[in-house]
Amino acid sequence: MVLFMNQLTFSNEITLKARAAFFVGLLFILSGCNTIEGIGEDIEESGERIEESAS
Repeated sequence: MVLFMNQLTFSNEITLKARAAFFVGLLFILSGCNTIEGIGEDIEESGERIEESAS
């Protein structure tokens, strides 16, 4: 019975660590969206300046 309890505790710890890793990864991905949006705006602005100088 003690061996079974140790296995349950170990399994729950892995699940908790996996969930924590998932949420940390999700936070990085969501914060990266802001960065990608900023890069897109910079590229768009550069394109507009090129068009203006070509006119």
